[in-house]
Amino acid sequence: GTGRALPDDLVLLALGFYGPDRRDGLIDQLGLDLAPRGTLARGADFTTNVPGVFAAGDAARGQSLIVWAIAEGRSVAAAVDHYLTGSSRLPAPIGPYDRPMAVQ
Repeated sequence: GTGRALPDDLVLLALGFYGPDRRDGLIDQLGLDLAPRGTLARGADFTTNVPGVFAAGDAARGQSLIVWAIAEGRSVAAAVDHYLTGSSRLPAPIGPYDRPMAVQ
């Protein structure tokens, strides 16, 4: 009995180190697809299977460093700008599938 509805134009979820928490039912209510690792599935433009819903940071990448979340936040902002306006001049420093450099 403590729930309430709040009007909104934009909702940002900061889901934290372990990725999306399915206990509250939001992922199921929205009908979001999950990747095999349990993170939110997304396309090359940070979009999920639900039009207008984007995924970045731990929710889509999985646990990672804050610098990746910051870079993804900038890139997803450019993707949202492009989605809403048809183009974007915002910087997009990384793509959704970029990974850290590794020594071999």
